[in-house]
Amino acid sequence: MSTRLKRRAGFSLIELIVALAIGSVVLSAMMIVTTFAATRQMSILRDVTMVGQGVLTIETLRSSLRTASYIVAPSSNTQSDVLSGYTNADQSAAFAPIHAGRPQEYFYFCMVAGPPRRFYRYTGLLGSPPALMPVISCGQDGGETLAGDPLNRLVPNLLFSRDLNSSNIITVNYSMSYSSSSSSAWQTIQGKTSMQTQAPLL
Repeated sequence: MSTRLKRRAGFSLIELIVALAIGSVVLSAMMIVTTFAATRQMSILRDVTMVGQGVLTIETLRSSLRTASYIVAPSSNTQSDVLSGYTNADQSAAFAPIHAGRPQEYFYFCMVAGPPRRFYRYTGLLGSPPALMPVISCGQDGGETLAGDPLNRLVPNLLFSRDLNSSNIITVNYSMSYSSSSSSAWQTIQGKTSMQTQAPLL
């Protein structure tokens, strides 16, 4: 009878303590690995977001400049954080259409110093000639945010310039910085590119 009772007996206290200790170590290791993976994933997501906003911004600028017929800002041999101009508008003829039947448009890119710091685009059709773009206060309603973050963790910076001898070439100095909420360290990508209008500016 005693032999049968011994066989039915459960774990001893020492065995339970050892099992709990081993389980705790395994769970702790799993939590550490999961936390590291989540942190790494967030870091990759921030990198992708930053690069994505940078690519979108540059390509949008390039697209607008490709069809531009007149650049308002920056003027020749100056630098500005505003890029603005017209498409299919002849400045020498009171902004009349260059090509009849095609739409006339304006574009206006600008920085809001913030915080949060943001880069905006404003576009629209011109009315009956002669017509000019409306007065725009950067950050006002009606603009599209191309780069920036509401919490100021993604900070764009763009500066435009135009050479005196190459008025149809716009040089863009750009940088994109971001910071995670868990770290005070900032990471930055930066570069310089030149964009050219399809036709000589009027």
